[in-house]
Amino acid sequence: MPADSGPVFIAGLDQSGKTPLRRILETSPEIAFSRRTYLWTHFYGRYGDLADAARRTRCFSELRRYRGIAELGIDLAAVEREFEAGPATYARLFGLIGAQAAAAAGKRRWGEQEGGIEDRLEPVLAAFPDARVVHMIRDPRDRYLAVASGRDRPGLLGMSVSRWRANARRAVSNAGLHPDRYLGVRYEDLARSPRETVERIGRFIGEPDVELLGVAAEAWARRPGADDDARAIGRFATDMSTGKLAFAESRLAGEMAAFDYIPLRRRMSVPQQVAYAGVIWPVNSFSPIAARTAAGAARLRGGRLRFGKVRLDEATA
Repeated sequence: MPADSGPVFIAGLDQSGKTPLRRILETSPEIAFSRRTYLWTHFYGRYGDLADAARRTRCFSELRRYRGIAELGIDLAAVEREFEAGPATYARLFGLIGAQAAAAAGKRRWGEQEGGIEDRLEPVLAAFPDARVVHMIRDPRDRYLAVASGRDRPGLLGMSVSRWRANARRAVSNAGLHPDRYLGVRYEDLARSPRETVERIGRFIGEPDVELLGVAAEAWARRPGADDDARAIGRFATDMSTGKLAFAESRLAGEMAAFDYIPLRRRMSVPQQVAYAGVIWPVNSFSPIAARTAAGAARLRGGRLRFGKVRLDEATA
């Protein structure tokens, strides 16, 4: 399957590096990216069979009201007319929207930054056999600190850990099932070796001028604020409490190993052990928000997926 004509999707959790990657890749003269359209995570299957005129009308009515779609600047009425002339599938509708957005930007390919699309991978790849998916992964400890910045609350660590675990398992599973179409990239590799990492991504997606992307990656690494991003890597070693660190590492040992994230395994003092057993562990294990997320993660993979110590980027090279 060719890698230079199909759509490109950027997947992964929030605070994992999807946006900087999109900004680098959209410097390509070939690909136009959109974001926050949530076509696959919000609209897909929501209205039932789109061959039904009433359901189709309802779908397009909501599309017109949706901010992410409006920001594309496309002629949705033209999309609707073209859609009515062919198979009434969600995938075809999303493809028409993407193609028009690319044409409006003067580019030939379309792409989408959509966290959560990794959970809809099978219908995506069935609809677009030449699609490529880049899944961004970030150290779960640093990601928790980014998510918690300015808005930490009881149970947030448990929620963050559960979401990361489910997402990491999904990344490994998807890469194993579709090694030629699914590439995992660690945010740390993007930040520390931007040119090398982005050129590898460019070859994976079939970008004709990977050197151009490499130059854009180096420019991103030199932008104002880039030093702050670099310092944020490994910040958990100084900014995360021993108890919270122990909770995260104990819950994510296998998944972290799969991505070569090394646990610190700090020793806890007696007072820290008391705080861990009496507060950190129960709050993050049994709070309603953590429990709901953990239950969703268990349903997602059935609790059966095992990990070998293999880097996702190596598995999909």
